[in-house]
Amino acid sequence: MNKKNEQNFLFHTDQSWTCLGCGECCGMWDIPVTKKEKERIESLDVPGFDFENETFFTPDPKSPGIFLIKKKNGKCAFLDDDDGLCAIHKKHGENVKALACRLYPFHLLHWKDGKISVSFRFDCKAVSRNSGRSITQQTRQMRNFSKELERGLKSNAKYNKKTKSSLRDLRMIADTYKEIMLDENSSLAAKLHYAASLLEFHSSRANSSFVVNVDNTFKSDTMTYLKENSPLFEITILAAPQPDKLQNAVFNYILTGYVRVDETEVGKSVLKRFPRAKLILSIIAGGGSLASINPKCPDTSGQYPLETLSASTIPPEWEHLMTRHAAAHLASLHMCGSPGLNLSFEEGMRHLLLMQPITLAIAAMILSGPQKQDSMTPELAVADAIRITDHTFYRSPFFSMKHVKTMIKWMTGPNVFPSILRGLMNPNKQTTPNKKKTPRN
Repeated sequence: MNKKNEQNFLFHTDQSWTCLGCGECCGMWDIPVTKKEKERIESLDVPGFDFENETFFTPDPKSPGIFLIKKKNGKCAFLDDDDGLCAIHKKHGENVKALACRLYPFHLLHWKDGKISVSFRFDCKAVSRNSGRSITQQTRQMRNFSKELERGLKSNAKYNKKTKSSLRDLRMIADTYKEIMLDENSSLAAKLHYAASLLEFHSSRANSSFVVNVDNTFKSDTMTYLKENSPLFEITILAAPQPDKLQNAVFNYILTGYVRVDETEVGKSVLKRFPRAKLILSIIAGGGSLASINPKCPDTSGQYPLETLSASTIPPEWEHLMTRHAAAHLASLHMCGSPGLNLSFEEGMRHLLLMQPITLAIAAMILSGPQKQDSMTPELAVADAIRITDHTFYRSPFFSMKHVKTMIKWMTGPNVFPSILRGLMNPNKQTTPNKKKTPRN
């Protein structure tokens, strides 16, 4: 890749992936193919598939000219039942598969300013565990996917309705928040509190000038303030009151939004949503089980998310996994605009901040649940929790709803967020920052 193209690709370097062959991505969602791809696959000799007498594709009712691969037992029809591998891939190689299959877990988008953003999808098991080849070693794939996708719509984003920032400014702002999250001298709770306070400050019309025509002093001033005041942020969090019943209920409601899976038959059918709504209500009230709305979750019957998080003893190693995930979203801007449910930067940033304690609450419930496996370490629990929450992060229409945006803004506001973050500052936890060196982009 030449230097010009290298500069156009934007990604966080601390991401890794090599396919584990688990087949989970072959059943997560519908797999779209173009008419040309459909015809090409149907022209192949694939053992066990009679394309002349049976159809394995169905028209996508939402997208004219696009077809969906049929499923068998909840998985792609081309997934071999015996070994769990793709029948097309085994016979003809990876390059013959549809673009959607080859692309995952890459998330690559072209932007109106000519930049190309790249991140891995953290709902992939290998990505969430940072297992495999570094993203920096996979630039050839980026270049090839970029060429195949370059004719698509160009992505865009804005700071908020009141503040019109250029993509250049947004990228500098996002890079500053990334530096906050990667700071190794502050606890995760302090960094989240500071980031939320900064968002609150800039959300005022009177202070909007700070996020327009941003220069290099924005990052340096922001990081200097964090360095000087990080202990005060921790004191503020520890002095905050325990979350009250309303805050717990709203936290649980937003948590169910991260857990729900909208591409299943339950999510697609209005009638089937009513029973799910009843299950969600029981979780909001502090009962029920996350497994009832997402089979990938553990049985969490009787567990209160924030209480379980506060009582947990997850060691500092989990912090690296959380900050890596946040940095990947910020480096790519995939948490807002066209790739992020058309949320404004401010909305997407609040979305990302609240996701941190929610993910850790789910991890704490995984570790303390009755079905916890002996092999489940705190690090694996956090990685699995990230897989669950990232799956809906920029896909679920739940987060596009006005009342949900309002709730997230309230939860990350100065009167509530410190109370939510108390669970990350439990005296039983080691709050010493993780000293593991984080590769930077």
